[in-house]
Amino acid sequence: MKKIFKGIFIFIIMIFILGTGYFLGHKIGKQYGAQQYVKLLWNNGELSISPSLVMEKINEYRIKNDLDPFQETVGLCAYAQFRTEEVMQKYTKSWNQKTQNYDAMTDPNEMHISDLNLEQAQKICVGCDFNSQRENIYTSVRPEPCLSVNKESKITCNGNESFGMVENHSYRVVNGWILSPGHNETLLSNVKNGCVASFGGVVILEVY
Repeated sequence: MKKIFKGIFIFIIMIFILGTGYFLGHKIGKQYGAQQYVKLLWNNGELSISPSLVMEKINEYRIKNDLDPFQETVGLCAYAQFRTEEVMQKYTKSWNQKTQNYDAMTDPNEMHISDLNLEQAQKICVGCDFNSQRENIYTSVRPEPCLSVNKESKITCNGNESFGMVENHSYRVVNGWILSPGHNETLLSNVKNGCVASFGGVVILEVY
């Protein structure tokens, strides 16, 4: 009789362990799958941080500091979009297959150097004053999908995870610029025009 109860008890324990293992494995698998899917969209530029939300937060910040909101122009926005894709391509090329990571750029200012010459840039941004032009860059090229995945395998963000993106990430972009003296100077610069563009994990503010 004792052997029967012992066998039943061991069987129940095994079922519990297997069930727990399946549940955790299934949850982790969904989470990993969601992260890899977001990574693919992120790298292809099919999913990116909302430029309109970033601009909205920037202009709110300017108004609080008694400055007029930036005014967007077609040319400036076209140039900002070109630059985001250009910077993203630079980082994509810096992927190191051996380390499975992005090689750090030796010169922090390297990302601000465009392959366009002045004449080419002015063709994209007609009327832009590149003498007074300033540029803020935010990069998160290591894809940052949220860790929270609900029962329907949909990615959710609360804005306070170790990973987060899209609408909640717009706060991180602007707040990061505010906390950086050089970037903050651009946010509060006494110029009229400004535009934000994004591509994948790159967000750029162009002003003049």
